[in-house]
Amino acid sequence: MAIPKFSADEERELRLVGASSAQISRLQSALPFIQKVIARKAGRRETLKVLENVETQAQELSRSLSELLSSPAPEHQFAHGLIESRYWTQPERQLDSGPTSAHHMLERLTALVAAAQAARDDVPRTQTRQTAANPQGVRLVESALFAGWMDDHRLASSGAMLPLPDKWRASRTGDEFRRVVSACYRTIGGNEDPLRAINAYLSSRKAQQDRLLAALDEALNQA
Repeated sequence: MAIPKFSADEERELRLVGASSAQISRLQSALPFIQKVIARKAGRRETLKVLENVETQAQELSRSLSELLSSPAPEHQFAHGLIESRYWTQPERQLDSGPTSAHHMLERLTALVAAAQAARDDVPRTQTRQTAANPQGVRLVESALFAGWMDDHRLASSGAMLPLPDKWRASRTGDEFRRVVSACYRTIGGNEDPLRAINAYLSSRKAQQDRLLAALDEALNQA
């Protein structure tokens, strides 16, 4: 898989919302990790449907080949002869040997049907969560913007840093942050308007803060 890279248009969009060169560089470095965490995972129903299609098509081809071999109809016998005369001249059948072309395929199709049927048991029974609302990609974007801001504004002599502007923090209303996330997601082929992901990130962050406060309260009460 190619490493994602901002196009000239995406980089121009980032500069329009005020991102610095350091922030864009940090975002560029984060793109492969964002791509990995928001990549769509295989859903149970979709996977079972693929296996069902393989099984069905293999069974249909097996029936057609069996009919081709056994049918007394002249068109089937003539078609069988034509296929046989052509099959044994194909370079792809180097490992095959008599008696007929269908003989090899029927065995393999039977094995394929059995494998597709058995593979259903290997599909996890829990439905995979849709990653359009995965909060981790947004967390990486926010962290990259923060790191770029630090690169630009940390004072070398003291290590002090100007406060991060609110526009570079995740929020449900901040247009600049949403546009930055959108540019990142477009670059990696994700959702172009990741508002759901931003909302999921904010909800998960609040839930984590609530858990930490509850744990602190419990510790203070036990002191």
